[in-house]
Amino acid sequence: MGLRRESYQVLDPKLRGQIRHYLRLVEIMASLFGVLNLALVPPASFVNNWRLPQTNFPAAWLWGLVGFGLAWGLVRALTTIQLEVEHWIESIERMQALTADRERISRELHDGIIQSIYAVGLLLEGVQNSIPTQPERAQAQLGRVMDSLNDVIQDLRRYIFNLRSDMPDDTIKSGIQRLLRDFHINTLLETEFNVTGTPPDHTFSIERRRHIFQIVREALANTARHAEARWAKLHLHYGEEALELTISDDGVGMEKLLVSKGYGLRNIRERARLLDGALRVESAPGAGVTYHLTVPY
Repeated sequence: MGLRRESYQVLDPKLRGQIRHYLRLVEIMASLFGVLNLALVPPASFVNNWRLPQTNFPAAWLWGLVGFGLAWGLVRALTTIQLEVEHWIESIERMQALTADRERISRELHDGIIQSIYAVGLLLEGVQNSIPTQPERAQAQLGRVMDSLNDVIQDLRRYIFNLRSDMPDDTIKSGIQRLLRDFHINTLLETEFNVTGTPPDHTFSIERRRHIFQIVREALANTARHAEARWAKLHLHYGEEALELTISDDGVGMEKLLVSKGYGLRNIRERARLLDGALRVESAPGAGVTYHLTVPY
Protein backbone atom coordinates (compact mmCIF):
# COMPACT_ATOMS: atom_id res chain seq x y z
CA MET A 1 0.00 0.00 0.00
CA GLY A 2 2.91 2.30 0.72
CA LEU A 3 4.42 1.63 -2.71
CA ARG A 4 1.08 2.35 -4.38
CA ARG A 5 0.58 5.58 -2.43
CA GLU A 6 4.12 6.69 -3.26
CA SER A 7 3.54 6.04 -6.96
CA TYR A 8 0.49 8.31 -6.95
CA GLN A 9 2.41 11.08 -5.21
CA VAL A 10 5.65 10.97 -7.20
CA LEU A 11 5.26 9.31 -10.61
CA ASP A 12 4.04 10.91 -13.80
CA PRO A 13 0.38 9.94 -14.54
CA LYS A 14 1.37 8.26 -17.83
CA LEU A 15 3.98 6.08 -16.13
CA ARG A 16 1.60 5.41 -13.24
CA GLY A 17 -0.94 4.09 -15.75
CA GLN A 18 1.63 1.66 -17.13
CA ILE A 19 2.31 0.05 -13.75
CA ARG A 20 -1.16 0.38 -12.15
CA HIS A 21 -2.23 -3.19 -12.99
CA TYR A 22 1.06 -4.56 -11.67
CA LEU A 23 0.62 -2.70 -8.39
CA ARG A 24 -2.96 -3.94 -8.15
CA LEU A 25 -1.70 -7.50 -8.56
CA VAL A 26 0.86 -6.85 -5.82
CA GLU A 27 -1.88 -5.63 -3.46
CA ILE A 28 -4.06 -8.70 -4.08
CA MET A 29 -1.14 -11.10 -3.72
CA ALA A 30 0.08 -9.37 -0.56
CA SER A 31 -3.39 -9.70 0.99
CA LEU A 32 -3.64 -13.39 0.07
CA PHE A 33 -0.11 -13.91 1.34
CA GLY A 34 -1.14 -12.55 4.71
CA VAL A 35 -4.29 -14.68 4.85
CA LEU A 36 -2.42 -17.84 3.91
CA ASN A 37 0.28 -16.98 6.42
CA LEU A 38 -2.32 -17.01 9.18
CA ALA A 39 -3.85 -20.23 7.87
CA LEU A 40 -0.70 -22.23 7.21
CA VAL A 41 1.65 -21.22 10.01
CA PRO A 42 1.19 -22.78 13.52
CA PRO A 43 -0.71 -22.51 15.74
CA ALA A 44 -3.48 -21.65 13.28
CA SER A 45 -2.36 -24.29 10.79
CA PHE A 46 -5.71 -26.02 10.27
CA VAL A 47 -5.03 -26.45 6.52
CA ASN A 48 -1.28 -26.89 6.81
CA ASN A 49 -1.40 -30.61 6.00
CA TRP A 50 -4.55 -30.54 3.90
CA ARG A 51 -4.26 -31.67 0.28
CA LEU A 52 -6.53 -30.90 -2.62
CA PRO A 53 -9.18 -33.62 -3.12
CA GLN A 54 -8.19 -36.53 -5.38
CA THR A 55 -4.68 -35.06 -5.86
CA ASN A 56 -1.39 -35.13 -4.09
CA PHE A 57 -1.03 -31.33 -4.36
CA PRO A 58 -0.40 -29.85 -0.89
CA ALA A 59 -2.40 -26.73 -0.10
CA ALA A 60 0.71 -25.22 1.46
CA TRP A 61 2.07 -24.79 -2.04
CA LEU A 62 -0.55 -22.12 -2.59
CA TRP A 63 1.54 -19.98 -0.30
CA GLY A 64 4.51 -20.33 -2.66
CA LEU A 65 2.37 -19.52 -5.73
CA VAL A 66 1.02 -16.41 -4.08
CA GLY A 67 4.56 -15.36 -3.16
CA PHE A 68 5.60 -15.90 -6.76
CA GLY A 69 2.75 -13.66 -7.97
CA LEU A 70 3.74 -11.03 -5.44
CA ALA A 71 7.38 -11.05 -6.54
CA TRP A 72 6.45 -11.05 -10.25
CA GLY A 73 4.19 -8.02 -9.88
CA LEU A 74 6.87 -6.11 -7.97
CA VAL A 75 9.55 -6.99 -10.51
CA ARG A 76 7.38 -5.92 -13.46
CA ALA A 77 6.45 -2.62 -11.80
CA LEU A 78 10.02 -1.78 -10.85
CA THR A 79 11.35 -2.88 -14.27
CA THR A 80 8.91 -0.54 -16.00
CA ILE A 81 10.04 2.30 -13.77
CA GLN A 82 13.69 1.46 -14.44
CA LEU A 83 13.15 1.54 -18.22
CA GLU A 84 11.47 4.93 -17.99
CA VAL A 85 14.34 6.24 -15.85
CA GLU A 86 16.84 4.97 -18.44
CA HIS A 87 14.93 6.75 -21.24
CA TRP A 88 14.96 9.92 -19.15
CA ILE A 89 18.70 9.63 -18.53
CA GLU A 90 19.30 9.12 -22.26
CA SER A 91 17.30 12.25 -23.08
CA ILE A 92 19.37 14.21 -20.55
CA GLU A 93 22.57 12.89 -22.14
CA ARG A 94 21.34 14.01 -25.56
CA MET A 95 20.62 17.47 -24.17
CA GLN A 96 24.09 17.60 -22.61
CA ALA A 97 25.70 16.58 -25.91
CA LEU A 98 23.71 19.26 -27.74
CA THR A 99 24.66 21.88 -25.15
CA ALA A 100 28.32 20.89 -25.45
CA ASP A 101 28.10 21.25 -29.24
CA ARG A 102 26.60 24.72 -28.92
CA GLU A 103 29.20 25.83 -26.39
CA ARG A 104 32.00 24.51 -28.58
CA ILE A 105 30.68 26.23 -31.71
CA SER A 106 30.12 29.55 -29.91
CA ARG A 107 33.62 29.39 -28.43
CA GLU A 108 35.18 28.57 -31.79
CA LEU A 109 33.20 31.35 -33.48
CA HIS A 110 34.43 33.83 -30.91
CA ASP A 111 38.04 32.66 -30.93
CA GLY A 112 38.22 32.06 -34.68
CA ILE A 113 35.78 33.88 -36.97
CA ILE A 114 35.25 37.01 -34.88
CA GLN A 115 38.94 37.45 -34.18
CA SER A 116 39.72 37.00 -37.89
CA ILE A 117 37.14 39.62 -38.86
CA TYR A 118 38.56 41.97 -36.25
CA ALA A 119 42.05 41.49 -37.72
CA VAL A 120 40.69 42.24 -41.21
CA GLY A 121 39.20 45.45 -39.85
CA LEU A 122 42.56 46.51 -38.47
CA LEU A 123 44.17 45.81 -41.83
CA LEU A 124 41.57 47.94 -43.59
CA GLU A 125 42.29 50.80 -41.19
CA GLY A 126 45.95 50.55 -42.12
CA VAL A 127 45.06 50.56 -45.83
CA GLN A 128 42.94 53.68 -45.33
CA ASN A 129 45.83 55.50 -43.74
CA SER A 130 48.31 54.37 -46.40
CA ILE A 131 46.31 55.19 -49.55
CA PRO A 132 47.16 58.95 -49.70
CA THR A 133 50.88 58.63 -48.99
CA GLN A 134 51.90 55.05 -49.79
CA PRO A 135 49.62 53.63 -52.52
CA GLU A 136 51.92 50.69 -53.27
CA ARG A 137 51.95 49.62 -49.65
CA ALA A 138 48.18 50.04 -49.53
CA GLN A 139 47.85 47.79 -52.58
CA ALA A 140 49.90 45.07 -50.89
CA GLN A 141 47.82 45.39 -47.72
CA LEU A 142 44.63 45.06 -49.78
CA GLY A 143 45.96 41.75 -51.08
CA ARG A 144 46.44 40.52 -47.53
CA VAL A 145 42.93 41.72 -46.67
CA MET A 146 41.47 39.70 -49.57
CA ASP A 147 43.38 36.60 -48.48
CA SER A 148 42.14 37.02 -44.91
CA LEU A 149 38.54 37.45 -46.10
CA ASN A 150 38.81 34.30 -48.21
CA ASP A 151 40.04 32.40 -45.14
CA VAL A 152 37.10 33.74 -43.12
CA ILE A 153 34.67 32.63 -45.85
CA GLN A 154 36.17 29.14 -45.83
CA ASP A 155 35.85 28.96 -42.03
CA LEU A 156 32.21 30.07 -42.24
CA ARG A 157 31.49 27.37 -44.81
CA ARG A 158 32.98 24.76 -42.48
CA TYR A 159 30.83 25.95 -39.61
CA ILE A 160 27.74 25.88 -41.83
CA PHE A 161 28.65 22.31 -42.81
CA ASN A 162 28.94 21.44 -39.12
CA LEU A 163 25.55 22.97 -38.31
CA ARG A 164 23.57 21.16 -41.01
CA SER A 165 20.48 19.20 -39.98
CA ASP A 166 20.83 15.64 -38.75
CA MET A 167 19.08 14.09 -41.79
CA PRO A 168 17.02 11.63 -39.67
CA ASP A 169 15.10 10.31 -42.72
CA ASP A 170 18.25 9.20 -44.55
CA THR A 171 19.71 5.72 -44.38
CA ILE A 172 23.24 5.38 -43.04
CA LYS A 173 24.68 5.11 -46.56
CA SER A 174 22.74 7.98 -48.15
CA GLY A 175 23.28 10.23 -45.13
CA ILE A 176 27.05 9.75 -45.23
CA GLN A 177 27.03 10.33 -49.00
CA ARG A 178 25.25 13.65 -48.47
CA LEU A 179 27.69 14.68 -45.75
CA LEU A 180 30.64 13.90 -48.02
CA ARG A 181 29.08 15.84 -50.89
CA ASP A 182 28.61 18.92 -48.70
CA PHE A 183 32.11 18.48 -47.30
CA HIS A 184 33.63 18.41 -50.79
CA ILE A 185 31.67 21.49 -51.90
CA ASN A 186 32.66 23.49 -48.82
CA THR A 187 36.32 22.47 -48.59
CA LEU A 188 37.23 21.36 -52.15
CA LEU A 189 39.02 18.35 -50.64
CA GLU A 190 38.87 15.03 -52.48
CA THR A 191 36.60 12.39 -50.93
CA GLU A 192 36.15 8.64 -51.33
CA PHE A 193 33.38 6.43 -49.94
CA ASN A 194 33.26 2.61 -50.05
CA VAL A 195 30.55 0.27 -48.75
CA THR A 196 30.97 -3.46 -48.19
CA GLY A 197 28.88 -6.20 -46.62
CA THR A 198 25.12 -6.75 -46.54
CA PRO A 199 22.93 -4.28 -44.63
CA PRO A 200 20.94 -5.86 -41.77
CA ASP A 201 17.23 -6.59 -42.13
CA HIS A 202 16.30 -4.04 -39.47
CA THR A 203 17.24 -0.36 -39.66
CA PHE A 204 18.91 1.85 -37.08
CA SER A 205 16.63 4.10 -35.06
CA ILE A 206 16.50 7.81 -35.83
CA GLU A 207 18.46 8.59 -32.66
CA ARG A 208 21.26 6.12 -33.47
CA ARG A 209 21.51 7.37 -37.05
CA ARG A 210 21.75 10.93 -35.75
CA HIS A 211 24.69 10.00 -33.53
CA ILE A 212 26.46 8.26 -36.44
CA PHE A 213 25.95 11.28 -38.73
CA GLN A 214 27.26 13.63 -36.03
CA ILE A 215 30.36 11.48 -35.56
CA VAL A 216 31.06 11.59 -39.30
CA ARG A 217 30.43 15.34 -39.40
CA GLU A 218 32.68 16.00 -36.41
CA ALA A 219 35.51 13.90 -37.85
CA LEU A 220 35.26 15.64 -41.25
CA ALA A 221 35.15 19.04 -39.54
CA ASN A 222 38.37 18.20 -37.70
CA THR A 223 39.94 17.22 -41.03
CA ALA A 224 38.84 20.48 -42.67
CA ARG A 225 39.90 22.77 -39.83
CA HIS A 226 43.06 21.17 -38.47
CA ALA A 227 44.52 18.43 -40.68
CA GLU A 228 45.80 20.43 -43.69
CA ALA A 229 44.77 17.35 -45.67
CA ARG A 230 44.25 16.78 -49.39
CA TRP A 231 41.65 14.02 -49.13
CA ALA A 232 39.30 12.20 -46.76
CA LYS A 233 38.18 8.58 -47.11
CA LEU A 234 35.29 6.69 -45.50
CA HIS A 235 34.70 2.95 -45.48
CA LEU A 236 31.40 1.52 -44.27
CA HIS A 237 31.22 -2.23 -43.60
CA TYR A 238 28.08 -4.12 -42.57
CA GLY A 239 29.31 -7.01 -40.46
CA GLU A 240 27.29 -9.89 -39.04
CA GLU A 241 26.73 -8.31 -35.64
CA ALA A 242 27.93 -4.71 -35.97
CA LEU A 243 28.43 -1.79 -38.33
CA GLU A 244 32.05 -0.77 -38.83
CA LEU A 245 32.95 2.74 -40.01
CA THR A 246 36.46 3.99 -40.82
CA ILE A 247 37.23 7.68 -41.44
CA SER A 248 40.75 8.68 -42.47
CA ASP A 249 42.70 11.59 -43.96
CA ASP A 250 46.26 12.36 -45.10
CA GLY A 251 46.81 15.38 -42.86
CA VAL A 252 49.57 16.34 -40.45
CA GLY A 253 48.30 14.06 -37.67
CA MET A 254 46.72 14.60 -34.31
CA GLU A 255 49.85 14.91 -32.17
CA LYS A 256 51.02 18.11 -33.85
CA LEU A 257 47.64 19.81 -33.60
CA LEU A 258 46.65 18.53 -30.16
CA VAL A 259 43.14 17.85 -31.48
CA SER A 260 42.78 15.15 -28.86
CA LYS A 261 42.48 17.84 -26.18
CA GLY A 262 39.66 19.68 -27.95
CA TYR A 263 35.90 19.33 -27.84
CA GLY A 264 35.62 17.59 -31.21
CA LEU A 265 37.12 14.26 -30.20
CA ARG A 266 35.40 14.43 -26.82
CA ASN A 267 32.02 14.74 -28.57
CA ILE A 268 32.87 11.85 -30.88
CA ARG A 269 33.76 9.61 -27.91
CA GLU A 270 30.58 10.62 -26.08
CA ARG A 271 28.38 9.78 -29.06
CA ALA A 272 30.16 6.45 -29.52
CA ARG A 273 29.38 5.67 -25.88
CA LEU A 274 25.70 6.54 -26.40
CA LEU A 275 25.68 4.09 -29.32
CA ASP A 276 27.14 1.33 -27.08
CA GLY A 277 29.93 1.30 -29.64
CA ALA A 278 33.72 1.18 -29.60
CA LEU A 279 35.94 3.96 -30.93
CA ARG A 280 39.64 3.65 -31.75
CA VAL A 281 41.72 6.58 -33.03
CA GLU A 282 45.05 6.08 -34.81
CA SER A 283 47.39 8.94 -35.68
CA ALA A 284 51.04 9.69 -36.37
CA PRO A 285 52.85 12.92 -37.35
CA GLY A 286 52.50 13.39 -41.08
CA ALA A 287 50.37 10.23 -41.45
CA GLY A 288 46.93 11.71 -40.84
CA VAL A 289 44.20 10.52 -38.49
CA THR A 290 42.03 7.40 -38.72
CA TYR A 291 38.84 6.83 -36.72
CA HIS A 292 37.59 3.25 -36.31
CA LEU A 293 33.97 3.10 -35.07
CA THR A 294 32.13 -0.16 -34.32
CA VAL A 295 28.39 0.06 -33.62
CA PRO A 296 26.51 -3.13 -32.64
CA TYR A 297 23.13 -3.67 -34.26
